[in-house]
Amino acid sequence: MHPPLALCVFWLLPLALTLEEDSPLDCVPRRSVPYIRANAHLFHEEGVFNYSTMLLREDLDLLLLGAREAVYALDLKDITKKVASVKWEVTQQQRDECRNKGKDPETECMNYIRILHQMEDNRMYVCGTNAFDPECDYMSYADGKLTLEKKAEDGKGKCPFDPFQRYASIMVENNLFSATSMNFLGSEPVLARSSPVSIRTEFKSSWLHGNI
Repeated sequence: MHPPLALCVFWLLPLALTLEEDSPLDCVPRRSVPYIRANAHLFHEEGVFNYSTMLLREDLDLLLLGAREAVYALDLKDITKKVASVKWEVTQQQRDECRNKGKDPETECMNYIRILHQMEDNRMYVCGTNAFDPECDYMSYADGKLTLEKKAEDGKGKCPFDPFQRYASIMVENNLFSATSMNFLGSEPVLARSSPVSIRTEFKSSWLHGNI
C-alpha cells in the first residue's frame, strides 16, 4: 500500500471514517474531533464502572454507553449530560451461583454490557456477561426513556462470559456476528452468526486461539 494512503487509512479507522472513492489520497473525515485542546468532557456516575461499550445514534442525538450493570443515553452535543439510563443488574441468586463457581463476586459476578447494536426497526440489541451466564435483550428509547423489553435471550455465542475477555461483534441486517468464547472456561473460541438460522464455525482452537 502506498505509504501516504496507509497512514491516512490508519488515521481514519479509529474514527469510523470513510475514504472518498474518486481520490484515494483525498481523505475527508466524516466527523473530526480536535484532540489538542484541553477541554475534554467526561461522564461518570457514582458507583458505576467499566464504561466500555458505545453506540452512536445520530438520529436520536444520543451516545449510548454500556457500563457495568447499566446503559446510559448521553446528549451527543454534551456527553456530560445524561438524558436517560436503565439498570440491568444481576440477582443475588445469580451472583451467588457465580461465586460458587469460583468467580469474584465483587468484580466478575456482575453484568458487564458488552454488545450494543442498532436494529433495523430502530430498537437496540444489548447483551451482558450476566455473572458468567451471558444474556441478551431488546432496548428501546422513547419519550426520553430507555427501556429494556424483558425479552431475555441466551447470550452464549454472542457475548463473552468473562468481562475481561476480548471479543468483537457487528450487526448486519438484524444478524449478529460475534467473535467470542462459547463456554464458561473461555476455552472454546467461536465465530458465530445469530439469526433465525444460526451459523457457527467448527471448533478448532488453533484457528482462533489468541486472536479474539
